[in-house]
Amino acid sequence: PIRDGPIKMMGGRQCIKCPWHGYLLELETGEGIYMGLAKDMKTQEVRSKGPKQRTYKVEVRGRDVWLLFDTSGDFASDEYAEMALANSEKSGASKGS
Repeated sequence: PIRDGPIKMMGGRQCIKCPWHGYLLELETGEGIYMGLAKDMKTQEVRSKGPKQRTYKVEVRGRDVWLLFDTSGDFASDEYAEMALANSEKSGASKGS
């Protein structure tokens, strides 16, 4: 599950690294990002695979945290969210139990 991934910076973008696949997902946009060759074919630059993970708007109001859930559209992460392996912790099969 993505929540266990470390937070990393890549090209000035704050990302989370998927512990299953090693993919880097930009926290603000949910884009899958990677280092690829620039058009000059000599230097590397941060490139995007497009949105892969849902993101949610977060607001802090006083001592409360509000989340705006938008479930429209399809994202690659939705498929993983429904997998039994991804949900094994809900049934008590998490690490160390």
